[in-house]
Amino acid sequence: MSADALLIQGPTVEMLKEEVGKLQIDLLIIGSHKHGLLYEMFVGSTTIDMVKKHSIPMMIIPLPDVDE
Repeated sequence: MSADALLIQGPTVEMLKEEVGKLQIDLLIIGSHKHGLLYEMFVGSTTIDMVKKHSIPMMIIPLPDVDE
């Protein structure tokens, strides 16, 4: 089994969807920051958008708070 790390710039959800299709990725591993309820209400959650718009398996890793 092999794995590659990519640094992709652009709108997160759309660019990852494009790369997943182009590279025929089998598993997407992403990190997730914790945000407050107000932040998610106004800005949204990239993690939730990823889960809604992608049909491949994902492993979501909770990242530590910046303060820690």
